[in-house]
Amino acid sequence: MERANNMRLVCVLALMLQLALWLGAPGAVDAVTTPVCETSEGSPVSADCALAINNLANLGTNKQCCNDNIFGSKCTDMTNYGTCKTSICINLACEPCSVVVPYLRNMITKCGSGGRVGGYQYMNENSGLRLQLSHT
Repeated sequence: MERANNMRLVCVLALMLQLALWLGAPGAVDAVTTPVCETSEGSPVSADCALAINNLANLGTNKQCCNDNIFGSKCTDMTNYGTCKTSICINLACEPCSVVVPYLRNMITKCGSGGRVGGYQYMNENSGLRLQLSHT
């Protein structure tokens, strides 16, 4: 019963996030770059990504999201929730998390399909930084 209630809460939160994005929530992404959607049945659950992004947003306006990984994937995970992880990749650099969050939310809107989402987007502010939503 508790698991069913938690799932309902996750769905309601995801719907509220979608509605906020459709209504033009503050911090909308200037669409110089567009997300590359890679959504499939193996992608993370959209509601999990919405909660992972909310966790990142709740870190505050002074928090920096940084990539410090020069090996392998060249990605640093920022937040995880359930099936979803948010990552910042490629360049060794930092951007304010408050600038990163709208890009990740934009990916949910643009790439979400069948309750799942996956993909990446390069930032307008730093074209060498790639943000991505992927499975944990």
